[in-house]
Amino acid sequence: MIEKKEKLVLNTILDEASLQCSREADESFYHWRNRALLTTLMTYNPSLIAFDAPFALPSVLIGDDECYYPLEDIRQKELQNPYLFDNSARFVYEKTGLKVMAPAGDSIGKLTARMMHLKRCYPEIAFVTTPHISADRIEAIEVYPKATLKQLIQGKVPSYKGAKFVSHKREMLSVISPYFEATSLEGVIHSDDDFDAVVAALSAYFIAAYGFVQPVEDQLSYFSNSFIFIPECESIKQ
Repeated sequence: MIEKKEKLVLNTILDEASLQCSREADESFYHWRNRALLTTLMTYNPSLIAFDAPFALPSVLIGDDECYYPLEDIRQKELQNPYLFDNSARFVYEKTGLKVMAPAGDSIGKLTARMMHLKRCYPEIAFVTTPHISADRIEAIEVYPKATLKQLIQGKVPSYKGAKFVSHKREMLSVISPYFEATSLEGVIHSDDDFDAVVAALSAYFIAAYGFVQPVEDQLSYFSNSFIFIPECESIKQ
């Protein structure tokens, strides 16, 4: 486990780039940017890195035999579609009532592709896709900042994406800031990505220090292709 808060600010929000180029150019572009990203991360000597980005496509799209995690809320027909969402998305909804974006959808499809490139080309980091973390290696986990915020404030998370909701980000920053000693975070309220990056870093801290919401034992087999880590709310100290 990570012991010092300085080692917990170990995350990034990967921006989506609209690239009009060939597959070869895409590969070269990913390699250059991802290498720069990892070089920066490694300067912090991390044990745990939190990404606000999907680590994989839904299991049925890649021929995986991951068991289907049932969703009791029959109204969520889109979330029940295994070609759009993995079990991890249904797990997040079950525990928080929040819906993540579809990994292969228009909004974050290129972001998912970049993460899959990271997983394939940089074995020095273990990308965790099951409900388990270890202190014996450098690991990366997938988190959902809005789920962390909901756990932290124990209530509905106000809309905060976009310039018109800067005031909402400022309000939530008052809850987040105490966890970042001697660090001014005021500037992040002007960027959705920067704000989510800070929350993702905080997610890594909570998960390493206090644990995360886990499936019951007989459901562990449902999560092999992907898993979204949610901080354990009962242990979070404000």
